[in-house]
Amino acid sequence: MDWCVKPFAQANHPPLVRIRTGTRRTVKSGETIVLDASESTDPDGQPLSFEWFIYREAGTCQEQARLENPASSVTRLTAPSVSASGDIHISCGA
Repeated sequence: MDWCVKPFAQANHPPLVRIRTGTRRTVKSGETIVLDASESTDPDGQPLSFEWFIYREAGTCQEQARLENPASSVTRLTAPSVSASGDIHISCGA
């Protein structure tokens, strides 16, 4: 929280996560989507590392979904086969 009490140049700032193609997607059962955060930046010029995760408690989809390469700036998700629509919440930490 240094950015609240120190001058801009003396504080470490949180990264700016940008998701290419937006943050809401609608997919069909079995469809694979690419989630791309490679345009994310750090205001202090520090290198970024990424961690994607499925926030299961916030979603309504009862089926298990899995992310490929969750420690990369780009990940893939294949939607599980479902009989009713539901939400899967995915977060990206940088």
